[in-house]
Amino acid sequence: MNPQQSQETSEVIDRLGLILIMVLVLISRLYINFSPELMAGINTPYYPVQVRSLLETGKLGFPDLPFVFYLEAFFAKLLNFLGFCNISGCIMVSWKIIDAALYPLIALPVYLLTKSVARNVKASKWVLFLPSILIMVSFPALVMLGELQKNSIGLLWSTFYIYFLYKGVHSDKIIDYILAGIFFVLTGLTHLGAFGFIIAFSASFLLFSIILKREQRIYLKKIAVLLFLAAASISAFLFFFDPERFGRLASLITLPIKIFEQPMIFSFFKDPASTTLFYLMNPMGINANLIAILGLVLFVRKRKEIETQEKILLLAALSVTIFMGSPFLGVEWAQRLYIMAYIPTTIVYIFLLKYTASWWKKLLLTALVLFVTSAPTPMMLISGMKNTSSINKEAYVHLLELKEFIANPQETLVIARHGLEWWTAWTLEVDVSSRQDLDKKILHSYDAVFLLRQKAGKGQVGPPGPADQFPEVEIPPNATIIHEDEYFVLAKAPYTCNEF
Repeated sequence: MNPQQSQETSEVIDRLGLILIMVLVLISRLYINFSPELMAGINTPYYPVQVRSLLETGKLGFPDLPFVFYLEAFFAKLLNFLGFCNISGCIMVSWKIIDAALYPLIALPVYLLTKSVARNVKASKWVLFLPSILIMVSFPALVMLGELQKNSIGLLWSTFYIYFLYKGVHSDKIIDYILAGIFFVLTGLTHLGAFGFIIAFSASFLLFSIILKREQRIYLKKIAVLLFLAAASISAFLFFFDPERFGRLASLITLPIKIFEQPMIFSFFKDPASTTLFYLMNPMGINANLIAILGLVLFVRKRKEIETQEKILLLAALSVTIFMGSPFLGVEWAQRLYIMAYIPTTIVYIFLLKYTASWWKKLLLTALVLFVTSAPTPMMLISGMKNTSSINKEAYVHLLELKEFIANPQETLVIARHGLEWWTAWTLEVDVSSRQDLDKKILHSYDAVFLLRQKAGKGQVGPPGPADQFPEVEIPPNATIIHEDEYFVLAKAPYTCNEF
């Protein structure tokens, strides 16, 4: 066998190995999604509710970025057309399959990025697969499974974008820039948080490019203008589909200091027990900083050896990792950003692997990264959190029975606690809210407004911290009780009460 044939055989084996890893992860994700009798988590019914609305009315039931819902609606319709299930069953199956199947594809851009960065390094084949494996089995990936589907798919697109951005700048091929642009747009149409992440990453990447590539500053400024125009276009799209989120984004851009209000670091002094629990359930808040410190040490020690283009990628990943894992982030933003910090952390890990010489040090580094990114995973699996719905089967059956009390579902609003509202929307086919302080104009736009309080049959799922973070709806004394059983109280909302 000549060297060229040997190399081709090696590449085929690499691809087969990568596919095998992705298939194993896919099977495990399908098992987790299809195992529970009811969808696990708090927000999972939100996806079927949106898809059903899209199929029945041609538009989303609640303002949101649309791509994932259109994708699931198309697949559900296809399954239904092929006769595999009725439309409601196909919606559920579509949600589970797309959630399980799309995310493992993230191994592909991570593997390609690893190969590109480590192209001149002689290392065992297993080293190239490590970042891909870690990014698929990390704790944030498990947390997002099912419940935070838009997050995980948005991060999938953003990882492809980072790879093609790096490849395009490195090879200067127009096709790479086109593909980077496609994944940039897909991210913007999928998830606002992931879109914010790639904007931050792009800004860092361009900033360090301008600093380190002085001879190409005019060229880089043109790219910056194009990225700005693309971001503006996505923002306009967001304004059309979800004006409320657009308003929050605009508010953050005009006053970015808001992201640091009520910083996490001060929470240790106010409520150390709850803050410690928060960090146990959001480990990337600490772990991203540990990897970033190692990355900074690497950069200082190896800065003369690292190529300019690699320096840009490493510095961009480091800066975004430090920002997304910062203890000075406000509590609300820490919850959003910590869970996504493993993406830039993985890029830093790729560089650590490349410049760690001996195999046992690579193995030790991998064990450390695996621990800091996946430490709570066994606890989550053993606790059954990925198999527990926010309501149990008996409560679900009783919730279905409430449908007889809803005369006109299309003109009815039901207010229920968070974790119950999406099951209510799915079973009763009504509009829902978890807020009791809604504007009177909104309330009077419905023929009927109901309050729904759950008495029994709650699943033990929710955010870490004090109990009852999702309190039940308060039913005022002057509300009219329509139905009450051992699981639920359904009352007609009094428009004269203070809450309304």
